[in-house]
Amino acid sequence: MKRFTLAAALILLAGPPSLADSIDQNAAREAVKKGDIRPLAEAIAKVEQDYQSRVLDAELEHEGGIYVYEIKAINKDGWRRKLYLDAKTLDILKEKSKPPKKKD
Repeated sequence: MKRFTLAAALILLAGPPSLADSIDQNAAREAVKKGDIRPLAEAIAKVEQDYQSRVLDAELEHEGGIYVYEIKAINKDGWRRKLYLDAKTLDILKEKSKPPKKKD
C-alpha cells in the first residue's frame, strides 16, 4: 500500500497528487495526464462540496489494482467521515461515519 499525507499534498493542490515511496511525483503526474487518476484537488473539492465538510487528511492508496483516495473530513455539526473515492472517477466506494464526540 502506498500513501501520502495531506501536508505533502497541500504543496500540490493546484496539480496532481504525489505518491510517496516507490512512485515518485513524476509518475503521479503521468497518471493524471494519462487519465489513470484525477488530481487530489478535485477529490478534495468534491468532498467539501458534496458533504459540506472540511478535509482533515487525505491519502492516495493503490489497492486491488486501482488507486483510491482516502479522505477524512468533518462537517460543521461535528460528524466525522472517512471516504474512499475511486481516484479515476471520484465515485464514492465506501464511507464510514462517526457522530460528534460527546461533551462532558
